Formats: sequence, C-alpha cells, structure tokens
Amino acid sequence: MYNDLKIIPNLVTDDEIDIFMNNMLLTSEEKKIYFNKPEFDDGVRKSKKGDGILYLLPTYSIMEKLGLPHSTQIIKLCQLLHYPTGAFQNVHADNCTIHPRTGIVTKIKSWTHSLVVYLNDDFEGGEIVYPTKNITYKPVKGSAVIHPAGAEHIHKVNPVTKGDRYALVIRLILPEEDIVVNNAT
Repeated sequence: MYNDLKIIPNLVTDDEIDIFMNNMLLTSEEKKIYFNKPEFDDGVRKSKKGDGILYLLPTYSIMEKLGLPHSTQIIKLCQLLHYPTGAFQNVHADNCTIHPRTGIVTKIKSWTHSLVVYLNDDFEGGEIVYPTKNITYKPVKGSAVIHPAGAEHIHKVNPVTKGDRYALVIRLILPEEDIVVNNAT
C-alpha cells in the first residue's frame, strides 16, 4: 500500500524538463500551433481546454514511470509552481483545512495524493518540510515527492533565498489497488 511520503530520485530527465520548460515559454499562439500536431491528438486535448493541455503532456511519462495509469479520472489537477526569491508557503495540507484552535479537519478537495516534480535546483532555500515527520528535503532537479494529500502529511516550503524554484504539482485520485509506487525509494 502506498500511504506515506516517498522521495523519488531521477523521476524525470534533464531533457524532459528542458522540453517542458521551453514549451512553457511559448506564446499562446505558438502553443496552439505546436500542440495541435497529430502526435498530441490522442484524447489529451479533449480533456482540458486552452493552455491546460501543456500541463498534462509531461504526465504521460511520469505516470508510466510510477506504474500508474494516465487518466483524467486519476489526474485531477496539474500546476506549474514558481517561487521567486522571497517566496514560501506556510504549513498546510493539500486536500483539507485544519482549524488552528480546534484541530478539526475539513476535507475540501477530492484528490487523495500529491506528486511534486522538481524542475530545477539552481536556487537557495526552498526546502519542503514535513514537520510532523521531521523531514526536510532540498529539491534536486528531476526528483519528486509523492504523499497522501491529507492532514497526516502537512508540509511547508521554506523561503527561497536566492534564485527561482520551479515545480510541477500533480494532484491525483488513486484507487486503492493503484496505491503502489514501483520506482519509489
């Protein structure tokens, strides 16, 4: 059963990251031309509107490497996160709120797991911290973390002190039988 935090080294290659990041720099018109090519017409464009297609494209290889099916029933949201110098994120859970005084947990999102793929490591600070697990991880380009999205895996991102931190966040709904990660360590 996959029910805890996993750090996955070398989930994506530098080449895969470079292609993704270069595509992020395309203008909206260039994206329309590039992503209307036949090789991207296998159902993905029908699952999201507009520029959202860009965020789904790298998930095929990522999900395959993790031994998980690629489906809009499983992948609920993809976000590119950019933390410039000074940016941080306070302690939070990904699919619920936790009342600060009572500790009451209220689920607000349907996803069960969060997968964060790190797209660079040429910055200072920006560590992801899981305070209840006493784990601090300095992102390494191409690595990822995957964890259940609930209150048992609260986390924060320390301030970026120099440079820009980029990550691709993929929110998942994993059926019980799929909660196994083949390449995780």
